[in-house]
Amino acid sequence: MNKIILLIISLLCILDTYSQNMSVASFKTLPTDLDARVNYPKKDQNGDVCAIIKVVTTETGFSWDGDQLGITKVEKKTGEYWLYVPFGAKKLTIKHDQLGVLRDYRYPESIQKASVYELVLVSGKVTTAVIPVDPVWLTVRSLPDGADIYIDDMLKGSAPYSLKLLPGKHSYRVEKERYHSTAGNIDITGQEKDGKRDLPIELKPAFGTILINTLPEQGATVIMDNTETGKTTPFSMKIVNSGTHKITVKKEFFQPKSIELTVKDGEITEKTITLSSNAADVTVNAQNGAEIFIDGKYVASGFYQGKLPAGVITFEAKKEGYYPDKQNRDIAVGESATINLSIQPRVGNADIVSTPIDAKVFVNGEPKGTTPITLKNLMIGNYALKIEKEGFFGSTLDLTISENKTTEWTRRSKKSPSAGAN
Repeated sequence: MNKIILLIISLLCILDTYSQNMSVASFKTLPTDLDARVNYPKKDQNGDVCAIIKVVTTETGFSWDGDQLGITKVEKKTGEYWLYVPFGAKKLTIKHDQLGVLRDYRYPESIQKASVYELVLVSGKVTTAVIPVDPVWLTVRSLPDGADIYIDDMLKGSAPYSLKLLPGKHSYRVEKERYHSTAGNIDITGQEKDGKRDLPIELKPAFGTILINTLPEQGATVIMDNTETGKTTPFSMKIVNSGTHKITVKKEFFQPKSIELTVKDGEITEKTITLSSNAADVTVNAQNGAEIFIDGKYVASGFYQGKLPAGVITFEAKKEGYYPDKQNRDIAVGESATINLSIQPRVGNADIVSTPIDAKVFVNGEPKGTTPITLKNLMIGNYALKIEKEGFFGSTLDLTISENKTTEWTRRSKKSPSAGAN
Protein backbone atom coordinates (compact mmCIF):
# COMPACT_ATOMS: atom_id res chain seq x y z
CA MET A 1 0.00 0.00 0.00
CA ASN A 2 2.80 2.41 0.92
CA LYS A 3 4.44 1.73 -2.44
CA ILE A 4 1.20 2.56 -4.26
CA ILE A 5 0.78 5.84 -2.32
CA LEU A 6 4.40 6.78 -3.05
CA LEU A 7 3.91 6.04 -6.77
CA ILE A 8 0.79 8.20 -6.90
CA ILE A 9 2.62 11.09 -5.18
CA SER A 10 5.55 10.76 -7.61
CA LEU A 11 3.23 10.86 -10.62
CA LEU A 12 1.48 13.95 -9.26
CA CYS A 13 4.86 15.71 -8.81
CA ILE A 14 5.85 14.86 -12.38
CA LEU A 15 2.52 16.12 -13.72
CA ASP A 16 2.87 19.31 -11.63
CA THR A 17 6.41 19.86 -12.87
CA TYR A 18 5.42 19.67 -16.54
CA SER A 19 2.23 21.69 -16.08
CA GLN A 20 4.11 24.72 -14.77
CA ASN A 21 5.32 26.99 -17.62
CA MET A 22 6.80 29.67 -15.30
CA SER A 23 8.69 29.46 -12.03
CA VAL A 24 11.19 31.51 -10.01
CA ALA A 25 14.63 29.96 -10.05
CA SER A 26 16.17 32.42 -7.57
CA PHE A 27 15.61 35.71 -5.78
CA LYS A 28 18.42 37.72 -4.17
CA THR A 29 19.58 41.19 -3.19
CA LEU A 30 22.19 42.97 -5.34
CA PRO A 31 23.88 45.09 -2.65
CA THR A 32 26.43 46.77 -4.96
CA ASP A 33 23.89 47.72 -7.66
CA LEU A 34 23.24 51.49 -7.47
CA ASP A 35 20.63 51.72 -10.24
CA ALA A 36 17.73 52.32 -7.82
CA ARG A 37 19.55 54.76 -5.56
CA VAL A 38 21.90 56.67 -7.91
CA ASN A 39 21.66 55.86 -11.62
CA TYR A 40 17.92 55.50 -12.37
CA PRO A 41 15.91 56.38 -9.23
CA LYS A 42 12.12 56.73 -9.36
CA LYS A 43 9.71 57.70 -6.61
CA ASP A 44 6.39 56.07 -5.71
CA GLN A 45 3.15 57.95 -5.09
CA ASN A 46 4.27 58.72 -1.52
CA GLY A 47 7.52 60.32 -2.65
CA ASP A 48 9.73 57.43 -1.50
CA VAL A 49 12.46 56.00 -3.75
CA CYS A 50 11.31 52.69 -5.23
CA ALA A 51 13.18 49.43 -5.16
CA ILE A 52 14.02 47.76 -8.49
CA ILE A 53 13.31 44.06 -9.06
CA LYS A 54 15.29 42.98 -12.13
CA VAL A 55 13.42 40.01 -13.62
CA VAL A 56 15.84 37.97 -15.74
CA THR A 57 14.10 36.26 -18.70
CA THR A 58 14.60 35.77 -22.43
CA GLU A 59 10.86 35.88 -23.15
CA THR A 60 8.70 38.93 -23.80
CA GLY A 61 4.99 39.71 -23.66
CA PHE A 62 4.55 39.61 -19.86
CA SER A 63 2.14 41.62 -17.75
CA TRP A 64 2.86 42.31 -14.08
CA ASP A 65 0.54 42.82 -11.09
CA GLY A 66 1.69 43.83 -7.64
CA ASP A 67 -0.09 43.58 -4.33
CA GLN A 68 -2.14 46.43 -2.85
CA LEU A 69 0.93 48.73 -3.07
CA GLY A 70 1.02 48.25 -6.83
CA ILE A 71 3.94 48.62 -9.29
CA THR A 72 5.15 52.16 -10.00
CA LYS A 73 6.70 51.45 -13.42
CA VAL A 74 7.87 48.59 -15.68
CA GLU A 75 10.78 49.02 -18.13
CA LYS A 76 11.94 46.44 -20.70
CA LYS A 77 15.71 46.08 -20.81
CA THR A 78 17.98 43.73 -22.74
CA GLY A 79 17.43 40.23 -21.27
CA GLU A 80 15.35 41.46 -18.33
CA TYR A 81 12.47 43.57 -17.05
CA TRP A 82 12.86 46.25 -14.37
CA LEU A 83 9.95 46.46 -11.91
CA TYR A 84 9.89 49.62 -9.80
CA VAL A 85 7.98 48.64 -6.61
CA PRO A 86 7.32 50.57 -3.38
CA PHE A 87 9.17 49.45 -0.28
CA GLY A 88 7.22 46.95 1.79
CA ALA A 89 5.76 45.17 -1.29
CA LYS A 90 4.99 41.54 -0.51
CA LYS A 91 4.07 39.63 -3.66
CA LEU A 92 3.95 39.59 -7.46
CA THR A 93 1.70 38.04 -10.11
CA ILE A 94 3.17 37.34 -13.59
CA LYS A 95 0.92 36.71 -16.61
CA HIS A 96 1.65 35.64 -20.18
CA ASP A 97 -0.69 34.71 -23.06
CA GLN A 98 1.20 31.51 -23.90
CA LEU A 99 3.01 30.66 -20.68
CA GLY A 100 0.07 31.17 -18.35
CA VAL A 101 0.07 32.76 -14.89
CA LEU A 102 2.45 32.63 -11.93
CA ARG A 103 0.12 33.96 -9.22
CA ASP A 104 0.95 35.60 -5.89
CA TYR A 105 4.66 34.88 -5.80
CA ARG A 106 5.82 36.05 -2.34
CA TYR A 107 9.15 37.80 -2.08
CA PRO A 108 11.48 35.81 0.19
CA GLU A 109 13.05 39.04 1.46
CA SER A 110 11.66 42.30 2.76
CA ILE A 111 11.62 44.94 0.01
CA GLN A 112 13.59 48.04 1.10
CA LYS A 113 13.71 51.54 -0.29
CA ALA A 114 16.21 52.25 -3.13
CA SER A 115 17.42 48.63 -3.14
CA VAL A 116 17.97 46.32 -6.12
CA TYR A 117 16.89 42.68 -6.30
CA GLU A 118 17.31 39.98 -8.94
CA LEU A 119 14.52 37.52 -9.77
CA VAL A 120 15.48 34.78 -12.22
CA LEU A 121 12.39 33.58 -14.05
CA VAL A 122 12.35 30.12 -15.64
CA SER A 123 9.73 29.57 -18.35
CA GLY A 124 8.82 27.26 -21.17
CA LYS A 125 9.46 28.26 -24.80
CA VAL A 126 6.88 30.13 -26.84
CA THR A 127 6.72 28.79 -30.37
CA THR A 128 4.98 30.39 -33.31
CA ALA A 129 3.76 28.55 -36.36
CA VAL A 130 5.25 30.07 -39.53
CA ILE A 131 3.10 29.98 -42.64
CA PRO A 132 5.13 30.41 -45.81
CA VAL A 133 4.23 33.61 -47.69
CA ASP A 134 5.50 35.23 -50.86
CA PRO A 135 7.72 38.33 -50.61
CA VAL A 136 6.52 41.68 -51.94
CA TRP A 137 8.46 44.04 -54.21
CA LEU A 138 8.85 47.40 -52.46
CA THR A 139 10.00 50.31 -54.65
CA VAL A 140 11.18 53.44 -52.85
CA ARG A 141 11.26 56.62 -54.92
CA SER A 142 12.65 59.97 -53.77
CA LEU A 143 12.14 63.49 -54.99
CA PRO A 144 14.81 64.47 -55.87
CA ASP A 145 16.34 61.20 -57.09
CA GLY A 146 19.48 59.72 -55.64
CA ALA A 147 18.63 59.62 -51.95
CA ASP A 148 20.13 56.85 -49.80
CA ILE A 149 17.55 54.19 -48.88
CA TYR A 150 17.73 52.41 -45.51
CA ILE A 151 15.39 49.49 -44.81
CA ASP A 152 15.38 48.10 -41.26
CA ASP A 153 18.46 50.28 -40.59
CA MET A 154 20.44 48.72 -43.45
CA LEU A 155 21.62 50.81 -46.41
CA LYS A 156 20.18 49.23 -49.56
CA GLY A 157 20.95 51.68 -52.38
CA SER A 158 19.95 54.94 -54.04
CA ALA A 159 16.44 55.89 -55.03
CA PRO A 160 14.64 54.78 -57.05
CA TYR A 161 15.38 51.38 -55.48
CA SER A 162 13.41 48.09 -55.45
CA LEU A 163 13.80 45.14 -53.08
CA LYS A 164 11.85 42.11 -51.86
CA LEU A 165 10.36 42.18 -48.36
CA LEU A 166 8.44 39.57 -46.41
CA PRO A 167 5.10 40.60 -44.90
CA GLY A 168 5.43 42.44 -41.64
CA LYS A 169 6.35 45.83 -40.29
CA HIS A 170 9.55 47.34 -41.68
CA SER A 171 11.30 50.60 -40.92
CA TYR A 172 12.62 52.91 -43.60
CA ARG A 173 14.85 55.97 -43.70
CA VAL A 174 15.57 58.19 -46.71
CA GLU A 175 18.57 60.53 -46.62
CA LYS A 176 20.14 62.94 -49.05
CA GLU A 177 22.78 65.60 -48.51
CA ARG A 178 21.27 69.07 -47.98
CA TYR A 179 17.78 67.64 -47.49
CA HIS A 180 15.92 66.74 -44.31
CA SER A 181 15.86 62.99 -43.69
CA THR A 182 12.53 61.19 -43.62
CA ALA A 183 11.87 58.02 -41.60
CA GLY A 184 8.90 55.83 -40.73
CA ASN A 185 7.40 52.36 -40.79
CA ILE A 186 5.61 50.50 -43.54
CA ASP A 187 3.39 47.43 -43.15
CA ILE A 188 3.77 44.79 -45.84
CA THR A 189 0.63 42.63 -45.73
CA GLY A 190 1.37 40.14 -48.49
CA GLN A 191 -1.94 41.11 -50.09
CA GLU A 192 -0.49 43.92 -52.24
CA LYS A 193 -1.76 44.00 -55.82
CA ASP A 194 0.57 42.15 -58.18
CA GLY A 195 2.91 41.66 -55.23
CA LYS A 196 4.17 45.24 -55.49
CA ARG A 197 4.21 48.30 -53.25
CA ASP A 198 5.38 51.84 -54.03
CA LEU A 199 6.75 54.20 -51.39
CA PRO A 200 7.17 57.73 -52.82
CA ILE A 201 9.12 60.13 -50.59
CA GLU A 202 9.41 63.87 -51.19
CA LEU A 203 12.35 65.30 -49.29
CA LYS A 204 12.19 68.80 -47.91
CA PRO A 205 15.23 70.97 -48.69
CA ALA A 206 17.56 71.83 -45.85
CA PHE A 207 18.94 74.73 -47.87
CA GLY A 208 17.98 78.06 -49.36
CA THR A 209 19.27 80.63 -51.86
CA ILE A 210 21.16 83.82 -51.05
CA LEU A 211 21.59 86.99 -53.13
CA ILE A 212 24.16 89.62 -52.12
CA ASN A 213 24.55 93.13 -53.56
CA THR A 214 26.86 95.98 -52.54
CA LEU A 215 26.53 99.76 -52.61
CA PRO A 216 27.75 102.21 -53.79
CA GLU A 217 29.51 99.81 -56.17
CA GLN A 218 29.21 96.16 -57.14
CA GLY A 219 32.25 93.99 -57.82
CA ALA A 220 33.09 93.22 -54.18
CA THR A 221 34.68 89.85 -53.39
CA VAL A 222 32.39 87.58 -51.35
CA ILE A 223 33.71 85.38 -48.53
CA MET A 224 31.29 82.94 -46.86
CA ASP A 225 32.05 81.28 -43.54
CA ASN A 226 35.71 82.38 -43.87
CA THR A 227 36.06 80.63 -47.25
CA GLU A 228 36.64 82.44 -50.55
CA THR A 229 33.75 81.87 -52.96
CA GLY A 230 35.70 83.10 -56.01
CA LYS A 231 32.73 85.31 -56.91
CA THR A 232 31.94 89.01 -56.71
CA THR A 233 28.76 91.02 -56.28
CA PRO A 234 26.10 90.86 -57.56
CA PHE A 235 26.46 87.45 -55.92
CA SER A 236 24.06 84.51 -55.94
CA MET A 237 24.33 80.98 -54.58
CA LYS A 238 21.37 78.69 -55.16
CA ILE A 239 22.20 75.97 -52.63
CA VAL A 240 23.31 77.14 -49.18
CA ASN A 241 22.78 74.98 -46.09
CA SER A 242 20.02 76.30 -43.86
CA GLY A 243 21.22 78.14 -40.79
CA THR A 244 23.31 81.18 -39.94
CA HIS A 245 26.27 82.07 -42.14
CA LYS A 246 28.95 84.75 -41.92
CA ILE A 247 29.19 86.84 -45.10
CA THR A 248 32.17 89.16 -45.67
CA VAL A 249 32.55 91.49 -48.66
CA LYS A 250 35.80 93.16 -49.69
CA LYS A 251 36.50 95.72 -52.39
CA GLU A 252 39.51 97.91 -53.11
CA PHE A 253 39.19 101.41 -51.68
CA PHE A 254 36.38 100.34 -49.30
CA GLN A 255 36.31 99.06 -45.74
CA PRO A 256 35.59 95.28 -45.53
CA LYS A 257 32.23 94.48 -43.95
CA SER A 258 30.85 91.30 -42.35
CA ILE A 259 27.27 90.35 -41.57
CA GLU A 260 25.42 87.27 -40.32
CA LEU A 261 22.77 85.94 -42.67
CA THR A 262 20.13 83.36 -41.72
CA VAL A 263 19.14 81.01 -44.54
CA LYS A 264 15.77 79.26 -44.26
CA ASP A 265 14.60 76.04 -45.91
CA GLY A 266 13.53 76.62 -49.51
CA GLU A 267 13.60 80.42 -49.23
CA ILE A 268 15.52 83.16 -51.05
CA THR A 269 17.39 85.49 -48.73
CA GLU A 270 18.54 88.77 -50.30
CA LYS A 271 20.78 91.38 -48.67
CA THR A 272 22.28 94.65 -49.87
CA ILE A 273 25.46 95.66 -48.02
CA THR A 274 26.52 99.31 -47.96
CA LEU A 275 30.30 99.78 -48.03
CA SER A 276 32.21 102.72 -46.54
CA SER A 277 34.99 104.29 -48.59
CA ASN A 278 38.54 104.28 -47.25
CA ALA A 279 40.06 106.12 -50.26
CA ALA A 280 40.79 109.54 -51.68
CA ASP A 281 40.95 110.98 -55.21
CA VAL A 282 44.55 111.86 -56.07
CA THR A 283 46.10 113.78 -58.99
CA VAL A 284 49.88 113.80 -59.49
CA ASN A 285 51.75 116.17 -61.84
CA ALA A 286 55.45 115.55 -62.57
CA GLN A 287 57.56 118.04 -64.57
CA ASN A 288 59.48 117.12 -67.68
CA GLY A 289 57.64 113.84 -68.16
CA ALA A 290 59.27 112.31 -65.10
CA GLU A 291 58.29 108.80 -64.04
CA ILE A 292 55.81 108.79 -61.13
CA PHE A 293 56.16 106.28 -58.29
CA ILE A 294 53.55 105.78 -55.53
CA ASP A 295 54.82 103.89 -52.48
CA GLY A 296 57.71 102.68 -54.63
CA LYS A 297 55.57 101.39 -57.48
CA TYR A 298 55.70 102.94 -60.96
CA VAL A 299 52.27 104.16 -62.05
CA ALA A 300 52.70 106.68 -64.92
CA SER A 301 54.93 109.29 -66.55
CA GLY A 302 54.21 112.99 -66.25
CA PHE A 303 50.61 112.67 -64.99
CA TYR A 304 48.54 110.30 -62.83
CA GLN A 305 44.96 110.43 -61.63
CA GLY A 306 43.06 107.81 -59.61
CA LYS A 307 41.90 106.55 -56.21
CA LEU A 308 44.28 105.63 -53.42
CA PRO A 309 43.70 104.21 -49.93
CA ALA A 310 43.69 106.93 -47.28
CA GLY A 311 46.77 107.25 -45.09
CA VAL A 312 50.40 108.28 -45.42
CA ILE A 313 51.50 107.82 -49.04
CA THR A 314 54.92 108.41 -50.61
CA PHE A 315 54.98 110.13 -54.01
CA GLU A 316 58.21 110.35 -56.05
CA ALA A 317 59.22 111.60 -59.50
CA LYS A 318 62.36 110.30 -61.21
CA LYS A 319 64.16 111.02 -64.46
CA GLU A 320 67.69 110.39 -65.63
CA GLY A 321 69.85 113.53 -65.29
CA TYR A 322 67.52 115.07 -62.69
CA TYR A 323 67.34 115.13 -58.95
CA PRO A 324 64.27 113.08 -57.82
CA ASP A 325 61.48 114.80 -55.95
CA LYS A 326 59.84 112.88 -53.08
CA GLN A 327 56.86 113.86 -50.95
CA ASN A 328 55.08 112.07 -48.08
CA ARG A 329 51.43 113.06 -47.74
CA ASP A 330 48.80 112.04 -45.23
CA ILE A 331 45.71 111.66 -47.41
CA ALA A 332 42.30 111.72 -45.70
CA VAL A 333 39.25 109.63 -46.65
CA GLY A 334 37.21 111.45 -49.29
CA GLU A 335 39.90 114.05 -49.95
CA SER A 336 40.67 115.32 -53.46
CA ALA A 337 44.43 115.83 -53.33
CA THR A 338 46.76 117.26 -55.99
CA ILE A 339 50.47 116.48 -55.75
CA ASN A 340 52.99 118.52 -57.80
CA LEU A 341 56.42 116.97 -58.16
CA SER A 342 59.23 119.18 -59.43
CA ILE A 343 62.44 117.55 -60.55
CA GLN A 344 65.61 119.67 -60.86
CA PRO A 345 68.32 118.96 -63.41
CA ARG A 346 71.77 117.87 -62.33
CA VAL A 347 74.14 120.47 -63.91
CA GLY A 348 77.71 121.55 -64.29
CA ASN A 349 79.68 124.37 -66.06
CA ALA A 350 82.31 124.58 -68.80
CA ASP A 351 84.95 127.24 -69.47
CA ILE A 352 85.77 127.41 -73.18
CA VAL A 353 88.99 129.23 -74.16
CA SER A 354 90.58 129.40 -77.63
CA THR A 355 93.54 130.92 -79.33
CA PRO A 356 92.86 133.11 -81.11
CA ILE A 357 89.89 134.50 -79.18
CA ASP A 358 86.47 135.39 -80.54
CA ALA A 359 85.94 131.93 -82.00
CA LYS A 360 82.32 130.94 -82.33
CA VAL A 361 81.11 128.23 -79.90
CA PHE A 362 78.41 125.69 -80.80
CA VAL A 363 77.06 123.04 -78.39
CA ASN A 364 75.15 120.24 -80.09
CA GLY A 365 74.81 122.58 -83.08
CA GLU A 366 73.36 125.41 -81.02
CA PRO A 367 75.36 128.70 -80.98
CA LYS A 368 76.39 129.77 -77.49
CA GLY A 369 78.64 132.82 -78.16
CA THR A 370 82.33 133.42 -78.67
CA THR A 371 85.42 132.51 -76.74
CA PRO A 372 86.34 132.97 -74.04
CA ILE A 373 82.99 131.89 -72.58
CA THR A 374 81.61 130.10 -69.52
CA LEU A 375 78.74 127.77 -70.30
CA LYS A 376 76.61 127.64 -67.15
CA ASN A 377 74.08 125.08 -65.90
CA LEU A 378 74.54 122.51 -68.58
CA MET A 379 72.90 119.23 -67.67
CA ILE A 380 75.42 116.55 -66.93
CA GLY A 381 76.31 114.33 -69.86
CA ASN A 382 78.20 114.39 -73.15
CA TYR A 383 77.92 117.15 -75.75
CA ALA A 384 79.33 117.85 -79.22
CA LEU A 385 81.44 121.03 -78.93
CA LYS A 386 82.40 122.90 -82.09
CA ILE A 387 84.81 125.87 -82.35
CA GLU A 388 84.90 127.99 -85.53
CA LYS A 389 86.83 131.10 -86.55
CA GLU A 390 87.27 132.52 -89.97
CA GLY A 391 90.69 131.77 -91.42
CA PHE A 392 91.32 128.91 -88.99
CA PHE A 393 90.64 125.23 -89.00
CA GLY A 394 87.46 124.39 -87.13
CA SER A 395 87.41 121.81 -84.32
CA THR A 396 84.70 119.41 -83.19
CA LEU A 397 85.18 117.30 -80.10
CA ASP A 398 83.35 115.73 -77.13
CA LEU A 399 82.53 117.83 -74.08
CA THR A 400 81.66 115.99 -70.85
CA ILE A 401 79.80 117.90 -68.13
CA SER A 402 80.06 116.59 -64.57
CA GLU A 403 77.71 117.43 -61.74
CA ASN A 404 78.60 120.62 -59.85
CA LYS A 405 81.94 120.93 -61.66
CA THR A 406 83.42 123.38 -64.16
CA THR A 407 85.13 121.73 -67.09
CA GLU A 408 87.96 123.75 -68.60
CA TRP A 409 88.57 123.45 -72.29
CA THR A 410 91.36 125.28 -74.16
CA ARG A 411 91.99 125.10 -77.90
CA ARG A 412 94.64 126.62 -80.15
CA SER A 413 93.47 126.84 -83.73
CA LYS A 414 95.68 126.69 -86.78
CA LYS A 415 95.32 128.94 -89.75
CA SER A 416 93.89 127.44 -92.82
CA PRO A 417 95.91 127.59 -96.10
CA SER A 418 93.45 129.97 -97.63
CA ALA A 419 93.98 132.36 -94.78
CA GLY A 420 97.80 132.30 -95.35
CA ALA A 421 97.40 133.18 -99.05
CA ASN A 422 95.60 136.33 -98.06
